[in-house]
Amino acid sequence: EFIQVSDNVNSNLKCLTCNKTCKSCSSLTVCLMCNPGFYLDGRLKTCVETCPDRYYANSQTATCDACVYPCLTCYSVIQCKQCYFGFLDTKTLGCSSQCPDGTYGNLEIGNCTNCTDGGYHCRSCLNSPDKCLSCDALQPYLLNYKCYAACHDGYSGQDGQCTPCSPECRTCAA
Repeated sequence: EFIQVSDNVNSNLKCLTCNKTCKSCSSLTVCLMCNPGFYLDGRLKTCVETCPDRYYANSQTATCDACVYPCLTCYSVIQCKQCYFGFLDTKTLGCSSQCPDGTYGNLEIGNCTNCTDGGYHCRSCLNSPDKCLSCDALQPYLLNYKCYAACHDGYSGQDGQCTPCSPECRTCAA
């Protein structure tokens, strides 16, 4: 695409080519529309391959559109990649201060991470997959935040918990 500009000396008009990423422009540095594969960054009036943080590439309009708070980065206006605060729910792609049941707030990556990750057999957990609050069917008994297939000597399994036997008993039944 070309634009007409004055040479400012004799007021002669001449045609100049827009930047190679621009489909149309109003000056050499201001793009109005982008070529395929590029998105218009409305703040800078330039065409970019990747939109900056807090913006996402809108393929419908070929523009960089703002993410909606509380998204720090996003896939679309309603789907977050990262959150300003709280944790990213990887199922809904929304941000929350509390993660859904069966997940915990992973501070290292800022996501709600499944309690089943890590092989500890947790159904629900406390801040990490190795601190179980309840257990899966393969290892259904909980003792000191760990899941077991059966309770150790000196404990009996009841309601998903390993509870201590009376002091005088080595083994006991629920």
